[in-house]
Amino acid sequence: MTLAGYSQDLISALQQNTTNFTYKLSNTTLAGYPAQKLVFTLVSGGITRQGIIELTLVNNTGYALTYVAAQDVYPNYVGIAQNMMQSFNITG
Repeated sequence: MTLAGYSQDLISALQQNTTNFTYKLSNTTLAGYPAQKLVFTLVSGGITRQGIIELTLVNNTGYALTYVAAQDVYPNYVGIAQNMMQSFNITG
């Protein structure tokens, strides 16, 4: 699997299980490896949610770090979530 394929599989799954799904996909790094960052908004269970998922593949293992919250709560903690994602390491 490629990083692009991994991202598209995740996007497809989110599109199938939610409504009003919109997203922006960009290139980034995660733990020093090439990664993709998915920033999205969706409606699930009648609640609008926002989220970030950072994805990478290392030695055929996929990593997906996720922060999702109700739209009104999202801005309160997104900075903390991004700091945690930036501190993530892959060992071994």
